[in-house]
Amino acid sequence: PKRPRQSGTVKVTAGTLSASARVRVIAQLPYAETFEVPKLADPKATGPAPAGWVNVTGKYTLVGKDGSNVLSKVNTDARPPLARANGYITGPDATDYTIEADVMGTEVRGKFPDMGLVNSRYTLILDGKSDSPNGKRQARIVSWEARPRVNQAAEFDWQPNVWYRVKLTVDPSTGTVKAKVWEKGKPEPADWLVTYKDPSPNRQGAAAVYAYISDPSISADNPGSNVYFDNVSVTPNK
Repeated sequence: PKRPRQSGTVKVTAGTLSASARVRVIAQLPYAETFEVPKLADPKATGPAPAGWVNVTGKYTLVGKDGSNVLSKVNTDARPPLARANGYITGPDATDYTIEADVMGTEVRGKFPDMGLVNSRYTLILDGKSDSPNGKRQARIVSWEARPRVNQAAEFDWQPNVWYRVKLTVDPSTGTVKAKVWEKGKPEPADWLVTYKDPSPNRQGAAAVYAYISDPSISADNPGSNVYFDNVSVTPNK
């Protein structure tokens, strides 16, 4: 009744001809991911990002942290398609859902990453820059970030090496986008941190994790900041 998310290759041979195609089974909602399969036996080992996710190969990897597996953004390549990446979880027709995750960023050489979640082509970004009027970091809801159609921000001065719970929900019937962030282990706040009502709403779009390591000096010998994700869930709103 519920198919597991997975991916693989189908190969067909007919006489002297052969061809192959990649096949993806999309995660069905409700969906939860703890990244514990496969379990990394060696804490220094790495593993593949979840099968069935899209745009993660070479950009995200499983690593061991604090005794469990977490998803880590690759931080050794400054080329734009690799430094910034959405890791897509569902199909592009997903709608009317909430995505949540635990996230953590680190500071390297005075630089912070950007990190967050995607819901229906809205991205909640925990900014690495301290550019609020008070010189603090912000949480922003954006859409079409290159030429921002939506850019709604609230001050949230997140700190490195601290796990936060991030929650992003979209109601396509009203165009209401809401986000909240709080320190993991503490009670969920009753109020939403950022709320935006879109007069021309995105009514569907894939759920995804988002990370951007913006340091142009990073390389295999000079890694940048880390971004970690854990306990991701995508649930229908109704």
